[in-house]
Amino acid sequence: MSSTDLGILIIEGDRELRAFYNGVFAKAGGYVVRTAATGAEGLEILKRANPDDISIVILDWTLHDMSGFVVAQKIRRETRYDAIDILICSTAITAEDTFLMAELDIRHSLPKRGGAGPLLEKINEIRAEQNAVLQLLPRIRNLQHLLREGNIEECEKMLHESDIMNEITNNSRFVYCVGELFILKKEFESATTVLQDYFRRNVPCEKTETLKTLTTLGKALCFLNRFDEALIIFERLAAKSPKNLNHKVFCGDALLGLGDVDGAKDMFGQVLENDELNQDALVGMGKAYMIAGDEIGAKSFFEKIEGNFESQALASFFNNRAVSLARSGKALESIQFYESALQFLDKFKSHVQFNLGMAYLRIGQVKEASHHFKQVLEAGDAEFIARKTILRKIQELGVEEFISEFTLQSLKEKPVFEED
Repeated sequence: MSSTDLGILIIEGDRELRAFYNGVFAKAGGYVVRTAATGAEGLEILKRANPDDISIVILDWTLHDMSGFVVAQKIRRETRYDAIDILICSTAITAEDTFLMAELDIRHSLPKRGGAGPLLEKINEIRAEQNAVLQLLPRIRNLQHLLREGNIEECEKMLHESDIMNEITNNSRFVYCVGELFILKKEFESATTVLQDYFRRNVPCEKTETLKTLTTLGKALCFLNRFDEALIIFERLAAKSPKNLNHKVFCGDALLGLGDVDGAKDMFGQVLENDELNQDALVGMGKAYMIAGDEIGAKSFFEKIEGNFESQALASFFNNRAVSLARSGKALESIQFYESALQFLDKFKSHVQFNLGMAYLRIGQVKEASHHFKQVLEAGDAEFIARKTILRKIQELGVEEFISEFTLQSLKEKPVFEED
Protein backbone atom coordinates (compact mmCIF):
# COMPACT_ATOMS: atom_id res chain seq x y z
CA MET A 1 0.00 0.00 0.00
CA SER A 2 1.46 3.35 -1.07
CA SER A 3 1.63 6.12 1.53
CA THR A 4 -0.70 8.15 -0.74
CA ASP A 5 -3.26 5.37 -1.26
CA LEU A 6 -6.49 5.56 0.73
CA GLY A 7 -7.57 2.37 2.48
CA ILE A 8 -11.29 1.63 2.16
CA LEU A 9 -13.34 -1.22 3.61
CA ILE A 10 -16.65 -1.88 1.86
CA ILE A 11 -19.22 -3.78 3.93
CA GLU A 12 -22.07 -4.38 1.49
CA GLY A 13 -24.53 -7.25 1.26
CA ASP A 14 -25.34 -6.76 -2.42
CA ARG A 15 -22.79 -8.52 -4.67
CA GLU A 16 -23.47 -6.24 -7.65
CA LEU A 17 -22.93 -3.13 -5.54
CA ARG A 18 -19.66 -4.50 -4.17
CA ALA A 19 -18.48 -5.05 -7.75
CA PHE A 20 -19.65 -1.54 -8.71
CA TYR A 21 -17.75 0.10 -5.83
CA ASN A 22 -14.63 -1.91 -6.65
CA GLY A 23 -14.82 -0.84 -10.28
CA VAL A 24 -15.22 2.84 -9.39
CA PHE A 25 -12.18 2.87 -7.12
CA ALA A 26 -10.06 0.75 -9.47
CA LYS A 27 -10.77 3.15 -12.33
CA ALA A 28 -10.09 6.25 -10.21
CA GLY A 29 -6.81 4.86 -8.82
CA GLY A 30 -5.14 5.69 -5.51
CA TYR A 31 -7.25 3.33 -3.38
CA VAL A 32 -6.66 0.00 -1.65
CA VAL A 33 -10.05 -1.66 -1.27
CA ARG A 34 -11.16 -4.54 0.93
CA THR A 35 -14.68 -5.94 0.68
CA ALA A 36 -17.00 -7.88 2.97
CA ALA A 37 -20.44 -9.34 2.28
CA THR A 38 -21.56 -9.40 5.93
CA GLY A 39 -21.12 -7.35 9.06
CA ALA A 40 -19.28 -10.18 10.80
CA GLU A 41 -16.85 -10.51 7.89
CA GLY A 42 -16.24 -6.76 7.86
CA LEU A 43 -15.56 -6.65 11.59
CA GLU A 44 -13.13 -9.56 11.24
CA ILE A 45 -11.24 -7.72 8.47
CA LEU A 46 -10.99 -4.66 10.73
CA LYS A 47 -9.78 -6.82 13.60
CA ARG A 48 -6.97 -8.35 11.51
CA ALA A 49 -5.91 -5.15 9.73
CA ASN A 50 -3.59 -2.44 10.94
CA PRO A 51 -6.01 0.40 11.81
CA ASP A 52 -3.83 2.85 9.88
CA ASP A 53 -4.48 0.84 6.69
CA ILE A 54 -8.23 1.55 6.68
CA SER A 55 -9.37 5.18 6.68
CA ILE A 56 -13.00 4.85 5.57
CA VAL A 57 -15.66 2.16 6.02
CA ILE A 58 -18.47 2.23 3.46
CA LEU A 59 -21.31 0.57 5.38
CA ASP A 60 -24.55 -0.92 4.07
CA TRP A 61 -27.23 0.11 6.59
CA THR A 62 -29.39 -2.96 5.81
CA LEU A 63 -27.04 -5.93 6.09
CA HIS A 64 -28.56 -9.39 6.39
CA ASP A 65 -26.53 -10.95 9.22
CA MET A 66 -26.70 -7.95 11.57
CA SER A 67 -28.10 -4.47 11.22
CA GLY A 68 -25.78 -1.78 9.93
CA PHE A 69 -26.50 0.25 13.06
CA VAL A 70 -25.11 -2.62 15.17
CA VAL A 71 -21.97 -2.85 13.02
CA ALA A 72 -21.44 0.93 13.33
CA GLN A 73 -21.73 0.75 17.12
CA LYS A 74 -19.29 -2.16 17.28
CA ILE A 75 -16.76 -0.13 15.31
CA ARG A 76 -17.24 2.88 17.53
CA ARG A 77 -16.72 0.78 20.68
CA GLU A 78 -13.06 0.20 19.79
CA THR A 79 -10.67 3.10 20.45
CA ARG A 80 -8.22 1.71 17.88
CA TYR A 81 -10.75 2.61 15.16
CA ASP A 82 -11.28 6.21 16.29
CA ALA A 83 -9.53 7.63 13.22
CA ILE A 84 -11.80 5.70 10.84
CA ASP A 85 -14.69 7.55 9.18
CA ILE A 86 -17.91 5.68 8.41
CA LEU A 87 -19.90 6.43 5.26
CA ILE A 88 -23.46 5.11 5.49
CA CYS A 89 -25.12 3.85 2.29
CA SER A 90 -28.89 3.58 2.61
CA THR A 91 -32.03 3.83 0.52
CA ALA A 92 -33.50 6.11 3.20
CA ILE A 93 -32.14 7.69 6.38
CA THR A 94 -34.83 7.92 9.07
CA ALA A 95 -35.03 10.37 11.96
CA GLU A 96 -33.88 7.57 14.29
CA ASP A 97 -30.90 6.96 12.01
CA THR A 98 -30.03 10.67 12.10
CA PHE A 99 -30.02 10.72 15.91
CA LEU A 100 -27.85 7.62 16.10
CA MET A 101 -25.40 8.89 13.49
CA ALA A 102 -24.94 12.12 15.45
CA GLU A 103 -24.19 10.16 18.62
CA LEU A 104 -21.70 7.92 16.80
CA ASP A 105 -20.02 10.91 15.15
CA ILE A 106 -20.99 9.68 11.68
CA ARG A 107 -21.31 12.75 9.50
CA HIS A 108 -21.48 11.26 6.02
CA SER A 109 -24.15 9.30 4.15
CA LEU A 110 -25.10 8.51 0.55
CA PRO A 111 -28.15 7.02 -1.12
CA LYS A 112 -27.59 3.54 -2.54
CA ARG A 113 -26.91 3.29 -6.27
CA GLY A 114 -26.22 7.02 -6.45
CA GLY A 115 -23.58 6.74 -9.17
CA ALA A 116 -19.79 6.98 -9.33
CA GLY A 117 -19.59 10.78 -9.28
CA PRO A 118 -21.36 11.41 -5.94
CA LEU A 119 -19.47 8.48 -4.38
CA LEU A 120 -16.02 9.80 -5.32
CA GLU A 121 -17.05 13.34 -4.38
CA LYS A 122 -18.06 12.17 -0.88
CA ILE A 123 -14.89 10.11 -0.46
CA ASN A 124 -12.76 13.12 -1.44
CA GLU A 125 -14.69 15.28 1.04
CA ILE A 126 -13.90 12.83 3.86
CA ARG A 127 -10.28 12.56 2.72
CA ALA A 128 -9.89 16.36 2.79
CA GLU A 129 -11.19 16.46 6.38
CA GLN A 130 -8.76 13.75 7.44
CA ASN A 131 -5.82 15.55 5.83
CA ALA A 132 -6.59 18.90 7.47
CA VAL A 133 -4.13 18.11 10.29
CA LEU A 134 -3.70 21.66 11.56
CA GLN A 135 -7.38 22.53 11.54
CA LEU A 136 -9.60 22.41 14.60
CA LEU A 137 -11.80 19.36 13.86
CA PRO A 138 -8.97 16.79 13.62
CA ARG A 139 -7.51 18.10 16.88
CA ILE A 140 -10.85 17.77 18.65
CA ARG A 141 -11.18 14.23 17.28
CA ASN A 142 -7.81 13.51 18.86
CA LEU A 143 -9.12 14.91 22.16
CA GLN A 144 -12.15 12.62 21.90
CA HIS A 145 -9.81 9.67 21.29
CA LEU A 146 -7.71 10.57 24.34
CA LEU A 147 -10.85 10.80 26.48
CA ARG A 148 -11.91 7.32 25.38
CA GLU A 149 -8.44 6.02 26.23
CA GLY A 150 -8.62 7.65 29.68
CA ASN A 151 -5.48 9.75 29.13
CA ILE A 152 -6.18 12.58 31.59
CA GLU A 153 -2.76 14.21 31.31
CA GLU A 154 -2.84 14.59 27.52
CA CYS A 155 -6.48 15.75 27.60
CA GLU A 156 -5.64 18.53 30.04
CA LYS A 157 -2.72 19.60 27.85
CA MET A 158 -5.06 19.96 24.89
CA LEU A 159 -7.52 21.98 26.94
CA HIS A 160 -4.82 24.58 27.49
CA GLU A 161 -5.17 25.36 23.77
CA SER A 162 -7.59 28.27 23.80
CA ASP A 163 -9.27 27.52 20.47
CA ILE A 164 -10.06 23.93 21.53
CA MET A 165 -11.34 25.00 24.95
CA ASN A 166 -13.53 27.68 23.35
CA GLU A 167 -14.97 25.18 20.85
CA ILE A 168 -15.84 22.43 23.31
CA THR A 169 -17.42 24.80 25.83
CA ASN A 170 -19.59 26.59 23.25
CA ASN A 171 -20.31 24.01 20.56
CA SER A 172 -23.21 21.71 21.48
CA ARG A 173 -21.60 18.92 19.49
CA PHE A 174 -18.48 18.82 21.68
CA VAL A 175 -19.46 20.19 25.11
CA TYR A 176 -19.84 16.63 26.45
CA CYS A 177 -16.02 16.37 26.37
CA VAL A 178 -15.80 18.67 29.41
CA GLY A 179 -18.09 16.38 31.40
CA GLU A 180 -16.23 13.26 30.27
CA LEU A 181 -12.93 14.70 31.52
CA PHE A 182 -14.47 15.49 34.91
CA ILE A 183 -15.79 11.91 35.07
CA LEU A 184 -12.34 10.53 34.26
CA LYS A 185 -10.97 12.60 37.14
CA LYS A 186 -13.80 11.28 39.37
CA GLU A 187 -15.10 14.83 39.82
CA PHE A 188 -18.70 13.80 39.33
CA GLU A 189 -20.29 16.84 40.99
CA SER A 190 -18.29 19.12 38.70
CA ALA A 191 -19.36 17.11 35.65
CA THR A 192 -23.02 17.36 36.66
CA THR A 193 -22.81 21.08 37.47
CA VAL A 194 -21.09 22.13 34.24
CA LEU A 195 -23.45 20.11 32.00
CA GLN A 196 -26.64 21.14 33.79
CA ASP A 197 -25.46 24.75 33.59
CA TYR A 198 -24.89 24.31 29.85
CA PHE A 199 -28.46 23.08 29.35
CA ARG A 200 -29.84 25.94 31.43
CA ARG A 201 -28.04 28.41 29.16
CA ASN A 202 -28.84 26.53 25.96
CA VAL A 203 -32.47 25.48 26.13
CA PRO A 204 -32.89 23.44 22.89
CA CYS A 205 -31.97 20.03 24.30
CA GLU A 206 -33.81 18.27 21.47
CA LYS A 207 -31.02 18.94 18.96
CA THR A 208 -29.12 15.89 17.79
CA GLU A 209 -25.86 17.54 18.85
CA THR A 210 -26.88 17.48 22.51
CA LEU A 211 -27.58 13.74 22.74
CA LYS A 212 -24.01 12.81 23.71
CA THR A 213 -24.00 15.60 26.30
CA LEU A 214 -27.19 14.25 27.86
CA THR A 215 -25.62 10.78 27.95
CA THR A 216 -22.57 12.14 29.80
CA LEU A 217 -24.82 13.96 32.27
CA GLY A 218 -26.73 10.73 32.92
CA LYS A 219 -23.47 8.85 33.53
CA ALA A 220 -22.32 11.50 36.03
CA LEU A 221 -25.65 11.28 37.88
CA CYS A 222 -25.25 7.48 38.12
CA PHE A 223 -21.81 7.92 39.68
CA LEU A 224 -23.45 10.20 42.24
CA ASN A 225 -26.09 7.51 42.94
CA ARG A 226 -28.81 9.83 41.59
CA PHE A 227 -30.23 6.93 39.62
CA ASP A 228 -33.79 8.25 39.38
CA GLU A 229 -32.61 11.42 37.60
CA ALA A 230 -30.25 9.41 35.39
CA LEU A 231 -33.04 6.99 34.41
CA ILE A 232 -35.23 9.87 33.22
CA ILE A 233 -32.42 11.02 30.93
CA PHE A 234 -31.62 7.56 29.56
CA GLU A 235 -35.29 6.70 28.96
CA ARG A 236 -35.69 9.96 27.10
CA LEU A 237 -32.60 9.20 25.00
CA ALA A 238 -33.79 5.64 24.32
CA ALA A 239 -37.09 7.01 23.03
CA LYS A 240 -35.34 9.60 20.87
CA SER A 241 -32.62 7.30 19.52
CA PRO A 242 -33.84 3.70 20.02
CA LYS A 243 -31.19 2.19 17.75
CA ASN A 244 -28.43 3.31 20.14
CA LEU A 245 -27.93 0.19 22.25
CA ASN A 246 -25.92 2.12 24.84
CA HIS A 247 -29.06 3.95 25.99
CA LYS A 248 -30.68 0.65 26.93
CA VAL A 249 -27.49 -0.46 28.72
CA PHE A 250 -27.47 2.79 30.70
CA CYS A 251 -31.18 2.37 31.50
CA GLY A 252 -30.36 -1.10 32.81
CA ASP A 253 -27.55 0.22 35.00
CA ALA A 254 -29.80 2.95 36.42
CA LEU A 255 -32.55 0.40 37.12
CA LEU A 256 -30.01 -1.79 38.95
CA GLY A 257 -29.10 1.23 41.06
CA LEU A 258 -32.78 1.67 41.90
CA GLY A 259 -33.13 -2.02 42.80
CA ASP A 260 -35.31 -2.95 39.82
CA VAL A 261 -33.49 -6.12 38.81
CA ASP A 262 -36.23 -7.43 36.50
CA GLY A 263 -36.45 -4.10 34.69
CA ALA A 264 -32.67 -4.08 34.27
CA LYS A 265 -32.68 -7.63 32.87
CA ASP A 266 -35.32 -6.60 30.35
CA MET A 267 -33.18 -3.67 29.16
CA PHE A 268 -30.00 -5.73 28.88
CA GLY A 269 -32.01 -8.45 27.13
CA GLN A 270 -33.22 -5.98 24.48
CA VAL A 271 -29.60 -5.13 23.72
CA LEU A 272 -28.60 -8.78 23.45
CA GLU A 273 -31.46 -9.43 21.01
CA ASN A 274 -29.68 -7.08 18.58
CA ASP A 275 -26.08 -7.84 19.56
CA GLU A 276 -25.71 -11.13 21.39
CA LEU A 277 -22.07 -10.47 22.31
CA ASN A 278 -22.49 -6.88 23.50
CA GLN A 279 -20.03 -6.81 26.40
CA ASP A 280 -21.75 -4.02 28.34
CA ALA A 281 -25.08 -5.88 28.24
CA LEU A 282 -23.42 -9.17 29.20
CA VAL A 283 -21.72 -7.51 32.17
CA GLY A 284 -25.05 -5.87 33.06
CA MET A 285 -26.81 -9.24 32.99
CA GLY A 286 -24.04 -10.69 35.13
CA LYS A 287 -24.49 -7.92 37.68
CA ALA A 288 -28.28 -8.35 37.67
CA TYR A 289 -28.00 -12.08 38.32
CA MET A 290 -25.45 -11.44 41.08
CA ILE A 291 -27.83 -9.05 42.83
CA ALA A 292 -30.58 -11.67 42.48
CA GLY A 293 -28.27 -14.18 44.17
CA ASP A 294 -27.89 -16.39 41.08
CA GLU A 295 -24.10 -16.80 40.84
CA ILE A 296 -24.34 -19.61 38.26
CA GLY A 297 -26.48 -17.41 36.01
CA ALA A 298 -24.08 -14.50 36.47
CA LYS A 299 -21.11 -16.66 35.54
CA SER A 300 -22.85 -17.85 32.37
CA PHE A 301 -23.00 -14.26 31.11
CA PHE A 302 -19.46 -13.33 32.16
CA GLU A 303 -18.12 -16.41 30.37
CA LYS A 304 -19.52 -15.14 27.05
CA ILE A 305 -17.36 -12.04 27.18
CA GLU A 306 -14.32 -12.10 24.93
CA GLY A 307 -11.09 -11.19 26.69
CA ASN A 308 -10.84 -9.91 30.25
CA PHE A 309 -14.10 -8.32 31.39
CA GLU A 310 -12.54 -7.05 34.61
CA SER A 311 -12.46 -3.31 35.15
CA GLN A 312 -12.36 -0.96 38.10
CA ALA A 313 -15.98 -0.10 37.28
CA LEU A 314 -17.01 -3.73 37.79
CA ALA A 315 -14.92 -4.03 40.94
CA SER A 316 -16.52 -0.83 42.21
CA PHE A 317 -19.96 -2.31 41.49
CA PHE A 318 -19.24 -5.33 43.70
CA ASN A 319 -17.89 -3.13 46.46
CA ASN A 320 -20.68 -0.55 46.28
CA ARG A 321 -23.31 -3.27 46.36
CA ALA A 322 -21.71 -4.78 49.46
CA VAL A 323 -21.39 -1.37 51.15
CA SER A 324 -25.06 -0.69 50.39
CA LEU A 325 -26.06 -3.97 52.03
CA ALA A 326 -23.92 -3.23 55.08
CA ARG A 327 -25.45 0.23 55.50
CA SER A 328 -28.89 -1.35 55.31
CA GLY A 329 -28.01 -3.49 58.32
CA LYS A 330 -27.38 -6.62 56.21
CA ALA A 331 -23.79 -7.25 57.27
CA LEU A 332 -23.79 -10.99 56.57
CA GLU A 333 -25.30 -10.49 53.10
CA SER A 334 -22.63 -7.87 52.49
CA ILE A 335 -19.91 -10.37 53.35
CA GLN A 336 -21.52 -13.02 51.16
CA PHE A 337 -21.54 -10.59 48.23
CA TYR A 338 -17.83 -9.84 48.70
CA GLU A 339 -17.08 -13.56 48.83
CA SER A 340 -19.04 -14.09 45.61
CA ALA A 341 -16.98 -11.36 43.98
CA LEU A 342 -13.82 -13.40 44.53
CA GLN A 343 -15.10 -15.87 41.90
CA PHE A 344 -15.28 -13.16 39.28
CA LEU A 345 -12.38 -10.83 40.04
CA ASP A 346 -8.75 -11.83 39.73
CA LYS A 347 -7.00 -8.55 38.95
CA PHE A 348 -8.81 -6.86 41.88
CA LYS A 349 -8.77 -9.87 44.21
CA SER A 350 -6.55 -8.14 46.80
CA HIS A 351 -8.99 -5.22 46.96
CA VAL A 352 -11.90 -7.58 47.56
CA GLN A 353 -9.95 -9.51 50.20
CA PHE A 354 -9.14 -6.26 52.00
CA ASN A 355 -12.78 -5.15 51.96
CA LEU A 356 -13.82 -8.56 53.23
CA GLY A 357 -11.41 -8.09 56.12
CA MET A 358 -12.93 -4.70 56.87
CA ALA A 359 -16.45 -6.15 56.71
CA TYR A 360 -15.57 -8.88 59.23
CA LEU A 361 -13.99 -6.29 61.53
CA ARG A 362 -17.23 -4.33 61.55
CA ILE A 363 -19.06 -7.31 63.05
CA GLY A 364 -16.27 -8.05 65.51
CA GLN A 365 -14.83 -11.17 63.85
CA VAL A 366 -11.19 -10.09 64.12
CA LYS A 367 -9.70 -13.54 63.48
CA GLU A 368 -11.63 -13.99 60.23
CA ALA A 369 -10.74 -10.43 59.22
CA SER A 370 -7.06 -11.13 59.82
CA HIS A 371 -7.24 -14.19 57.56
CA HIS A 372 -8.31 -11.99 54.64
CA PHE A 373 -5.75 -9.29 55.46
CA LYS A 374 -3.09 -12.00 55.43
CA GLN A 375 -4.23 -13.03 51.94
CA VAL A 376 -3.66 -9.46 50.78
CA LEU A 377 -0.18 -9.35 52.31
CA GLU A 378 0.75 -12.65 50.70
CA ALA A 379 -0.35 -11.32 47.28
CA GLY A 380 2.44 -8.76 47.67
CA ASP A 381 0.88 -5.63 46.12
CA ALA A 382 3.34 -3.22 47.74
CA GLU A 383 1.65 -0.05 46.52
CA PHE A 384 -1.75 -1.16 47.78
CA ILE A 385 -0.35 -2.33 51.12
CA ALA A 386 1.46 0.96 51.64
CA ARG A 387 -1.85 2.85 51.43
CA LYS A 388 -3.51 0.81 54.20
CA THR A 389 -2.74 1.54 57.84
CA ILE A 390 -4.16 -1.77 59.06
CA LEU A 391 -2.05 -3.81 56.63
CA ARG A 392 1.11 -1.98 57.64
CA LYS A 393 0.27 -2.60 61.28
CA ILE A 394 -0.17 -6.33 60.68
CA GLN A 395 3.19 -6.39 58.92
CA GLU A 396 4.74 -4.70 61.94
CA LEU A 397 3.08 -6.75 64.68
CA GLY A 398 2.38 -10.08 63.04
CA VAL A 399 -1.10 -11.59 62.72
CA GLU A 400 -1.40 -13.10 66.21
CA GLU A 401 -0.35 -9.97 68.08
CA PHE A 402 -2.57 -7.84 65.85
CA ILE A 403 -5.59 -10.02 66.73
CA SER A 404 -4.85 -9.84 70.44
CA GLU A 405 -4.59 -6.06 70.67
CA PHE A 406 -7.05 -4.94 68.04
CA THR A 407 -10.34 -3.35 69.11
CA LEU A 408 -13.26 -2.24 67.00
CA GLN A 409 -12.78 1.32 68.28
CA SER A 410 -9.53 1.53 66.32
CA LEU A 411 -11.36 1.07 63.02
CA LYS A 412 -10.95 4.34 61.13
CA GLU A 413 -10.14 3.33 57.56
CA LYS A 414 -12.57 3.38 54.65
CA PRO A 415 -12.83 0.64 52.02
CA VAL A 416 -10.46 0.91 49.07
CA PHE A 417 -13.33 1.62 46.69
CA GLU A 418 -15.43 4.62 47.60
CA GLU A 419 -19.06 4.48 46.56
CA ASP A 420 -19.27 5.99 43.06
